[in-house]
Amino acid sequence: MDTQLTPADLMVSPTLYRELKACANRILAQYGNNITLQTTEVVHEACVKLIEADGSYQSKEHLFRTAAKAMRHLLIDYARAKSNLQARRQRRKNPVA
Repeated sequence: MDTQLTPADLMVSPTLYRELKACANRILAQYGNNITLQTTEVVHEACVKLIEADGSYQSKEHLFRTAAKAMRHLLIDYARAKSNLQARRQRRKNPVA
């Protein structure tokens, strides 16, 4: 395919958007109830990251794989932040004297 795709193409392609939502749903399912983000939030945040990166992609598959990676990284960052918050709360509850 000679046409370069941009992240904005995600928003105008209903098929690709549905595929990304399904992918986000599968990724969220791996985390169980530990992640309180919704599928749509994850997809939109990934799209924002891709748009900010200002990349171009050789194919739909390349764009999809990059978006899926961005979603996984988003969830990892979210889980780390949540864990850090819980640790800070625990330290406040039980300060070391």
